[in-house]
Amino acid sequence: MRHHKFLAFLGGAALVAVFIITPAHAQVLKAVKDRGALNCAPTLEALGVIGLRHLRPGGAMAIGLMGRTCLWETLYFTARGDRTRAARRRAPNAAVQVAGIDVPTFYHRTDEVAAALGEEFVRDAVIGIGVMVPPPYLEPRWLQVPPALRRAAAGIDRFAGSWPILNELGDHTLSRWVKRRVNHG
Repeated sequence: MRHHKFLAFLGGAALVAVFIITPAHAQVLKAVKDRGALNCAPTLEALGVIGLRHLRPGGAMAIGLMGRTCLWETLYFTARGDRTRAARRRAPNAAVQVAGIDVPTFYHRTDEVAAALGEEFVRDAVIGIGVMVPPPYLEPRWLQVPPALRRAAAGIDRFAGSWPILNELGDHTLSRWVKRRVNHG
C-alpha cells in the first residue's frame, strides 16, 4: 500500500507538517514536533486543497492546534488580574513570545478548520492535550505542587482530554478529520 505524506506552506507564515493516517493501518506517518505550527498561519484554506489532492477517501488528517481556550491559562491570568492575557486566545490578533520574539498567532476555531477542509471532511475525534495540567510556561510554578498531586493530575489528563467540552479546554487539541468515501448511488 502506498502511503502519502505532505508538507504545506500555508499563507507564507509557516512550514507545516500534517499527520496523514492511512485507513488500513491507522498509522501516523509524520509527526509534528510543534503541535502549534498551524497557529502561525492566518488562514487554513490550503489544508482542504492539499487534503483533497493527496488523501484517499477514508484517509484521515490529524491536525494539532493550540487551543482557543486553555482553562489553565485563563484561570492563571485571571487570578493575577491580567484579563488581557487571560483572553488572548479568543482575540482576533494575538502574539506569542518565542525566544523573545513576538510571533503573530492565530487561534483557529473548529468551524474555521471545518470550513477550510470543506464538506469532503468530517471530524471524528478530538483530544485535548494539557487539559488537567498547565501549559509548559507555567512549569516552574507547577513543580512547586506536591509530586503526588502532579501525578494525579497527569493521570486524569490522559482520559479527561477525550471528554466532550473538556477536550476543547487544553493547551493544545489534536483532531482527526476523515475524508469522506465516495458514495455510489
